[in-house]
Amino acid sequence: MDPDTLVDPNALVDGGVSGLLQIEKAFKEVGTKVDGVYLILLRSSEDDSTEWVLRLITDEPKRDMITHHFRLKRDHKLPWVSERVRFDYVPADHAEAKKVFDYARAMNSHPVVMQGVFWKGLFFEYVLVADYPGKSTVAA
Repeated sequence: MDPDTLVDPNALVDGGVSGLLQIEKAFKEVGTKVDGVYLILLRSSEDDSTEWVLRLITDEPKRDMITHHFRLKRDHKLPWVSERVRFDYVPADHAEAKKVFDYARAMNSHPVVMQGVFWKGLFFEYVLVADYPGKSTVAA
């Protein structure tokens, strides 16, 4: 990971992990089913550009999630999120999400940070997993 991409999660989402959890909670409070949330740094293989993505794991239609997002933002129910971060909504069977959550369950901790991790065929430059399905509630 080059120094230009080292970023404190608090600089991307107000509160870092607690901010991610607050976002997840806000979506749940409007009746959506959200099974996890993580912040991931994606790097393009074409031009080596990077992109930060906040992924909410849900089976809700993407259009509904975008509508909820705009309403929550309008009503000031979400913490500050940098304009460098794109929201995305993917189902639990999404290939990347499955591997991220599999790794998180294997680490059995909270939160889980994946930095420079090669896991089940994918390289993860940086992922901050705030919540995931199957998370143990027992302290490690």
